Amino acid sequence: MEIEVKFKVDSFDGVREKLSSLGRYLGKYTERDVYFTPFSEDEVLRVRTSEEGKLLTYKHLVKNSDTQSAVELQARVDGDIEEILERVGHKKVVEKRKTREMFSLADVTVNLDVVDGLGSFVELEYIGEQKDGVHILKSVSSELGLDWNSRITTPYIRQLLLLKNKNNQTHK
Repeated sequence: MEIEVKFKVDSFDGVREKLSSLGRYLGKYTERDVYFTPFSEDEVLRVRTSEEGKLLTYKHLVKNSDTQSAVELQARVDGDIEEILERVGHKKVVEKRKTREMFSLADVTVNLDVVDGLGSFVELEYIGEQKDGVHILKSVSSELGLDWNSRITTPYIRQLLLLKNKNNQTHK
């Protein structure tokens, strides 16, 4: 299971400095995600386009008080998968663009994300058991100088939908 938490930050400077001595740099990526129906509080269908190609992902989200977890099914795809999904009845819900710098620290992937429309986030991801993950993520967040009590467990997609709905109501 993938377990993750995010921290909204004004700058990556302090975290990047700590990661340069504690972690291992994995690379920088730009991603474009398009989310489709069915879309609910606990299910997501997404097409991710990056330098590595296209990836179709189904996620079943599980949120608890400390973290967000997900069971994921993924498949590499070619061609115009977005048009195929639309032609078989799926509708685009929202699009997300982000730039991500990835680091590895212990058993945790640390992502420095800049998400269009939302800002800058440090995202910590652990793959494993929930009980182990919470302890490990708390430890890594502390090492990086991040306040566990200020963590965000709301996925970027939900944040974007809230922003989209707020903007739609403002323009009515």
